[in-house]
Amino acid sequence: MIATYYPEQNTTLAQYIEIIWADSTPHQAASHWHHAPLFTELIFNYEGAFKMEGDLIINTHSSSHQTLLSGLKKSPFKTKLSGNYINIGFIMKPHCYSLIKQHLNTPLLHQIAEALYDHFFNQPTIDSWFLQQLLKPLFSSKNIPTPVSNLAFHLSNSIEEKKRIQTLESHTISNKHLISLFKKTYGITPNQFLQLQRVNQAITIQSQKNTKNLAALALEVGFFDQSHFIRTFKKFCGETPQKFFQRNIG
Repeated sequence: MIATYYPEQNTTLAQYIEIIWADSTPHQAASHWHHAPLFTELIFNYEGAFKMEGDLIINTHSSSHQTLLSGLKKSPFKTKLSGNYINIGFIMKPHCYSLIKQHLNTPLLHQIAEALYDHFFNQPTIDSWFLQQLLKPLFSSKNIPTPVSNLAFHLSNSIEEKKRIQTLESHTISNKHLISLFKKTYGITPNQFLQLQRVNQAITIQSQKNTKNLAALALEVGFFDQSHFIRTFKKFCGETPQKFFQRNIG
């Protein structure tokens, strides 16, 4: 990894971006499966072949670089790379998929990709102010509808299985319309978002605790029984929790 940048708290970029990374490795040839993550990823690939296979992946090309946008997923996804690996990537908040999608194949995103390459690979230090000014236009065009952001907040703070969209009847729009707006923003339904969140939370907890008690882990992240947890986990990760944790955590 050549460089990483974490936006400062209380800045515009911190509302959208978790981390920006830049990497360059010669003569790569690799293929990997990944579990469905709880983030949007934007990658600029400047050399070699980079391929992503899975849900909500958009791949575009220009004369100087390749752009890959990857949103939330309902199943595992695969990456393949070969040749010289020269990439700049963004780990972004889940809702950023719809924001970035509207900028694909535009002069703005092309200019950003070119400027980022020069900044990360040709300049001696990372300039936070420069990155703030360069990237701010990506997120200035529209906001998430309030009912959608309220629902996302509700789902992110609810661990009880019974707390679902049906509890939000106080909204001024119908549940059907709310689900439609949510899916347009996040690419998946509210219930899928809730399941994806719980699976990723389980992975985070397991990486910290390395517990052998799957039933307790299932309850901690909001599942009422271990079998439901295992079925859902396998859907998003492609294998059972036992196999996944053994392979990735030990």
